[in-house]
Amino acid sequence: MNLVGLTLRVDVQKERRDCIDQRWYSFLNQCGMKPFLIPNTPHFNLDFIKYHLKGVILSGGNDLIEVGGDAPERDDMEQSLLKYCPEHHIPVLGVCRGMQLGGVFYRGKLEKIPNHTGTRHSISWQNAKREVNSYHNYGFLRVPDCFEILAKAEDNIIESIHHKSESFLGIMWHPEREVKPDPLDVQLFKGHFHL
Repeated sequence: MNLVGLTLRVDVQKERRDCIDQRWYSFLNQCGMKPFLIPNTPHFNLDFIKYHLKGVILSGGNDLIEVGGDAPERDDMEQSLLKYCPEHHIPVLGVCRGMQLGGVFYRGKLEKIPNHTGTRHSISWQNAKREVNSYHNYGFLRVPDCFEILAKAEDNIIESIHHKSESFLGIMWHPEREVKPDPLDVQLFKGHFHL
């Protein structure tokens, strides 16, 4: 079984809840993967990842604390994963917030950006154009030299990055939110997790 870790957003209402968009299950199934949900707790045994998971997905949702987010426990958990996974050669794929966190973790600076929330737009991807969804208020205009830029939107906002020496890949769109999984996204996930 190709089990991958999937981080959870924090939903703050009368109580603090860890949750995930149910569409992730269908998308990962299309990729030949099953999710293992990673709680936002300091007591989670990270060694479980080393022995049982093909990789980790940092999912979307919740702004980072540095731009006004309200889920410090999530920032802490995901930063722990970003420290742990490279030491044990475990691939990490960041989606939207997950890419933002990865970029910041490696000393990038997030910028407030317009016109990227609740829309679709064209990006340059592998020497071609493709259309993706967009649900973010923050992004990168530049990234540290440790990253290769894989995709940009037409307004030059960076849409995908790959670490040059560690197995971290980031994308700013949400493949799980498409009506039907895009074969390019399925191929991307399977390739990153070596399936």
